[in-house]
Amino acid sequence: MIPPSRAPNKTVVTFDELYSNSTPTNPLPSGYLGFTWCENAWFLTKGYYSTVHTGHRVVLFNAHGGDLFFERESPFDLTGLSLSSIWEDTATVLVEGWEEGSSKYSRELTVYRNTVARPQLNFKGIDRVSLGAGGFHIMIEDITVLLGGP
Repeated sequence: MIPPSRAPNKTVVTFDELYSNSTPTNPLPSGYLGFTWCENAWFLTKGYYSTVHTGHRVVLFNAHGGDLFFERESPFDLTGLSLSSIWEDTATVLVEGWEEGSSKYSRELTVYRNTVARPQLNFKGIDRVSLGAGGFHIMIEDITVLLGGP
């Protein structure tokens, strides 16, 4: 049993607080929500992506169709993602969980435009997540992680 002070903290990463009427898209801020984000990690506001109804005003997307990654020094668990293809009818996304430079988990997902996929993942004790979409644009509505206790 994990002592209460070390219990994992479920965190749902959303991007809604990045909403601004003047900026429809930009790179994620450095250190956003305690993670390091790659240069292709941009936010996109509602009205600039497909008609899928996500319930969020802002999503994460892979600028220029490039691969995405986010990481942090402390290990975390990735338990879920909500993602969709933005402009293409379908896209294949390779989701990988990394630990100390080695791929520990890998799952290939097929995602569709106008439909949000919500796969449950069980990537435990990782320090990096990468998403490869083969040059297609994808959007991520939210990311569910378990962060270690203080």
